[in-house]
Amino acid sequence: MTNYALIEIETHCRKAARGAGYHWGEAEEMAKATRWLCAHGVNGAEQCLTLLEAVDGNCADYRATLDTLQGTHDGAVCGLSLGCALADRKLETLPEGIDIIAPMIAKGVMRADVGNAEPFTEISDAVWKALNGFAHRTYVPSTEESRMKGAG
Repeated sequence: MTNYALIEIETHCRKAARGAGYHWGEAEEMAKATRWLCAHGVNGAEQCLTLLEAVDGNCADYRATLDTLQGTHDGAVCGLSLGCALADRKLETLPEGIDIIAPMIAKGVMRADVGNAEPFTEISDAVWKALNGFAHRTYVPSTEESRMKGAG
């Protein structure tokens, strides 16, 4: 187990989300959500990894749509996609007062008292390594030419 700063966790999870196939905006939201979870005492890095492994390379297959809210969607839905759609109001019609569910989701899904928790920054080496595997997919392979131009 290693302790990481919240910014390190956020940055690493952003890269990992890109490596799993999320668009930049979604990767940014994943990173911020992961940091928020960690700041509120939940192992956000592990939650991030669980989602990335579930949707690896097929993020578009799990997008939230209006059918998701109406209960007529047949398949699985990505929690990140649903969260982004709700936050951005991209689903065509949302019920009035939907914002009231946010604290309930935070408390119910996380099963934690988010108001009094210590930050969770101790990430297992296995989780960090798995996230690193996703992040490495975003790196450009090194070549002799790039090294000659000063790249690492």
